[in-house]
Amino acid sequence: MLRRPEPHELDRFVDCVESAFGTPIDGPRRDRYLAALDGQHVLACFDEAELVGTSVGYHARLTVPGPVHVNAVVLEDIAVLPAHRGQGHMTQLITAQLADAHARGDAFVILDASEGGIYGRYGFGPAMQCVTYAIDADAHDLLADLPATTGRILHLDPVEASDACPMVFEAVQRVTPGEIERSSWPWEEHLDRYAMSDCLRLCVAHEQAGLIDGYVLYMTSVSGDERREILVEELCAATSSAYQALVVYVLGLDRSARVRMPGRPTDEPLRYMLRDPRALHTIDVRDSAWLRIVDLHQALEQRGYEAPGRVVIQVNDVQCPWNTGSWVVGDGNSPEDSRPRDSRPRDSRSDSERVLGSRAGARVPASEAELVLDASTFAAVYLGGVEARQLLRAGRVTEVVPGAATRLDNVLRCSSRPHCLSL
Repeated sequence: MLRRPEPHELDRFVDCVESAFGTPIDGPRRDRYLAALDGQHVLACFDEAELVGTSVGYHARLTVPGPVHVNAVVLEDIAVLPAHRGQGHMTQLITAQLADAHARGDAFVILDASEGGIYGRYGFGPAMQCVTYAIDADAHDLLADLPATTGRILHLDPVEASDACPMVFEAVQRVTPGEIERSSWPWEEHLDRYAMSDCLRLCVAHEQAGLIDGYVLYMTSVSGDERREILVEELCAATSSAYQALVVYVLGLDRSARVRMPGRPTDEPLRYMLRDPRALHTIDVRDSAWLRIVDLHQALEQRGYEAPGRVVIQVNDVQCPWNTGSWVVGDGNSPEDSRPRDSRPRDSRSDSERVLGSRAGARVPASEAELVLDASTFAAVYLGGVEARQLLRAGRVTEVVPGAATRLDNVLRCSSRPHCLSL
């Protein structure tokens, strides 16, 4: 049975999350977690009286290319107890959350996948990647001609950080495709680690003209080989000068230490600040956030398009059948002869009907489709971080009109690579 847990069942809900993930949620953190569940879209699966599965959805603003800020649901703690897996509980939880999001008018659902093989079958696509970088202790040399910063570095205690960091993050979130806003609960959880940890965790900010425009959260530790390591847990900068100053600060902390930076964007600028670009080692590349388009019309209509063009895609969507059909992607400014003349389907509609149908998010006849793909595949390319040409070569996209995958990439192209720090 699937339903919202009653207030007296929320402790059992948290117990289920603990058991499923093998991670303790206790003390002040448990109290905050329970308080954060109030008002959220909380669903649980029951096997008779036993609570065996969980999911939590909360509202957040998601930045999509434009930049445009749209309503989305962030899914967290999708968990099923080990003894009850393989019985359809997860499918019930996710399907219900998708249906609820659509009923509320939300266009997107986003999550961080604990396992990469689970969520594609529910229409989620790996829309963003993140990278773990490392710089060896003897390779911290920066270029000599880097511009000098006019700002100053500030050391913040947890209280000061809780005031300053969210404002910087919000400024970055509003211009970064794929980023979602943070509520007070993640910030409290995030910053409390710096006050409660046995490791030395610090927050440093960059201030310029009286305003803080960047921060870095980091910790120092000693690895198994007795090597000192500086772990940059989060570096967030709203300006280039803040980014440069914070990088210079971190690399200058300890010339004998190795610097490790997980969760960074694929287009990390640091490489081009180093005398030897090869000194920045790529340790790991993985998907970071998985996107699910719940309302394809809204998603296409609301998104900004930097380049002119128009491509018609045919989407097959099993979980959200209202998305199935042929849709216009792009601003409609592409000339009719942008495709080879003999490849264009005949169109018996009037000129006025064709103009109306050229708007982004318009549903058009299936005969106009130039590219065929499923919901998961289009979710992956929607933010511009994954190329349809790659997926064509991988067999995930079918071209009805030759060259349509390349034109879709051009239409969806975004000057900022999608990235999500929050998940």
